[in-house]
Amino acid sequence: MNNSPALLLVLFLAGCATPGELPAFQPVSKETAVVRWQRGKVSLTGEAVCARSQAGGTLIRLYKHSRSPLLELRLEPDGLLAARGSLAGAGWTGPYSAAPMPLATWVSFLSIYQHASDLPVGAKELHTAAARIAYEKTGAGLKSLSIASTDQAETISGFFR
Repeated sequence: MNNSPALLLVLFLAGCATPGELPAFQPVSKETAVVRWQRGKVSLTGEAVCARSQAGGTLIRLYKHSRSPLLELRLEPDGLLAARGSLAGAGWTGPYSAAPMPLATWVSFLSIYQHASDLPVGAKELHTAAARIAYEKTGAGLKSLSIASTDQAETISGFFR
């Protein structure tokens, strides 16, 4: 009896499985921010909790009149991205480079936040073919961060407290 089709089906389904839960996020620093997201004519302003782990990961939770986050984004130092919450639809976990297009600007925002310690102090503006990035940083850390995607007509701005 040939079990090849059954074996192929099992291997296919195993390959489609989402990765297991990430280990608990252990923040070593945490700050709050007001985050404004806009895509086209739709916008949302909410409170955010932004955190960094000892291992170099970052976590942003966006809230709006709720104890549960509308969006939770986690970026690990190895490039693994996890998105959850009602704004993330069914959620998504995988390498940030393969993230769905609606998460692309958030990935950039998270990545810049993740590497904020490497940014020089001052107010800077950077332009690329795909984005405009502006930030203000003092010796105490980021004061503001904004990224505008030229591909998606989308802007995310964070004002840190």
